[in-house]
Amino acid sequence: MMNDASIRPNSRNTLAWSELVSSGWRAEAAPTSFAELGVPLVGQSRVLRLDYTLAGSLPGGQFAALAVETPGGVGPYDRLGFTVRAEQPMRISVHARVAVSPSADDSWSRSVYVDTSDRAVTVALNDMTAIGVTRTAHPSSSDIHSILFVVEPTNTRPGSSGRLWIARAELQR
Repeated sequence: MMNDASIRPNSRNTLAWSELVSSGWRAEAAPTSFAELGVPLVGQSRVLRLDYTLAGSLPGGQFAALAVETPGGVGPYDRLGFTVRAEQPMRISVHARVAVSPSADDSWSRSVYVDTSDRAVTVALNDMTAIGVTRTAHPSSSDIHSILFVVEPTNTRPGSSGRLWIARAELQR
């Protein structure tokens, strides 16, 4: 049985959306930004919805995200597949975090284009780029402790608000 607060790998080629919906997704935001998670029914399926507002000051730490813990890593998976859409065309970053100490993480990201209609996306872990200085060039799937879908000033103007929907998320190999 799955832990309600995590994604746990299995022996199949994918870990499907139906298993992820109850897996402890949460909203994260910088103290001056806003993020709220919704799980509305769209047609016959539940989706993740992020309502966000980035703080309106100069870029500097604002972010809003959907996040999920992956204790024990995501190995043997090496990709994340999902369907995404937003209220307006935009870019988001998909992040992977690896703990380097109890209070510090290494992080990697990959920018993804999001349109107003559903768009299937696959992000390979080896296509992610380090954020700052990291111990390795790419995240090790067995060490990833969380995955995030992030709205940030790198791709979105400070002060922006909107909604982002994620569906059919799965770990792939």
